[in-house]
Amino acid sequence: MNKNLERFQERTLFYFGTSIGAPLYKILPSHAKIFREVIYICPGKKDGNSFWQKENMKIITLEGWGKGLISKIALTWHLNRISREVKSIMCGIEQPIVHIGLPSIFNLCLLPTLRILTPYIFPIIRGDWRANIDISVPLGKYIGLGQFLDKQLQLQMRKFPLIITAGHRLAQKYDHNLTYVWHGTTHDSIRYRTDRKSRTLAFLGRLDQNKRCIDIIKSVKLLVTGGLRDIRLIIAGDGPQRIALEQYVQKHELANHVEFTGWINDSDELLQLLDNTDIVIMSSLSEGTPKVIPEAMARGCLVIATPVGDVPWMIRDKCNGLIVPPRNPDAIRFAILYLINNPEMRSSIRNEAYNYAREHTITAEVSKMWSWVSENIDTRIA
Repeated sequence: MNKNLERFQERTLFYFGTSIGAPLYKILPSHAKIFREVIYICPGKKDGNSFWQKENMKIITLEGWGKGLISKIALTWHLNRISREVKSIMCGIEQPIVHIGLPSIFNLCLLPTLRILTPYIFPIIRGDWRANIDISVPLGKYIGLGQFLDKQLQLQMRKFPLIITAGHRLAQKYDHNLTYVWHGTTHDSIRYRTDRKSRTLAFLGRLDQNKRCIDIIKSVKLLVTGGLRDIRLIIAGDGPQRIALEQYVQKHELANHVEFTGWINDSDELLQLLDNTDIVIMSSLSEGTPKVIPEAMARGCLVIATPVGDVPWMIRDKCNGLIVPPRNPDAIRFAILYLINNPEMRSSIRNEAYNYAREHTITAEVSKMWSWVSENIDTRIA
């Protein structure tokens, strides 16, 4: 083990997240290789109970939080109880290490309690709070909700000796003296494939206004109208825009070309989807470091993405993927046709994508992050 990581071998990591999903079960083992024990804590239905446990890993959920606006406001009523529960869980652990995911109202509210329990708190900022709120909550933009919450987050981050950000753009935004740039992914291996014509597309993610899945569906409509009858789009995800997207598909008679699967939480099923997909498309208006990009690259998929968040640092246009402007279905259509009609370019892009995926496996990324933290924290952690 890297010498910088040895100091963590006898420590317990408390990882405060926001949800439980298939990627989590790939991420936790990478942290568990470094720490004696990893306890993941997030909102849920079973208060203070172990949701899942395996070897030196455990998931604990805390009740009192939901997805709706009312439940977020109600958090203030539950906060004292939740804080007591967190103290109870962490009680007796010597010098616990805390890794906390932000932006999150739930986790932001827990910070005062966590500061009492340990000085070793390492926040990771995974997305642009203001951009997400301005897009997903239109009224919030006019009353300055996103700006207010984002300002609170920036003020909190100044209190930490170091921070971790999902990508370079967030690092530039928060402009901390000590910042580690995290490259998010969950893959740990590469699957090589032979080239084939790129007719199966996939979108993986939440169906909301920010992700702009409608632009991909409109590009499929343009392709079908133009005579490409064997094109197929698989939409793996769910969210507030799903009904409207399904209605659009029905209205424009695209049911034979567009399939909605909902969330795919089984890891093997997700890998099977990627293995059967030729092109993965990301059409977002804002992102942090989208892990779907290296995950798709690792399975041999070609990637088309908008230049938001850290995407310009991950994808070099016509080198290891294609870049298209946001809100532009015609540009997506053109990029798909470009890949279909250029087998040599497909092969070149796929090979460069494999190179990127090999450099950024989850085990390598987690190890590099904690090694950097080790080099930059107080030496009291022996």
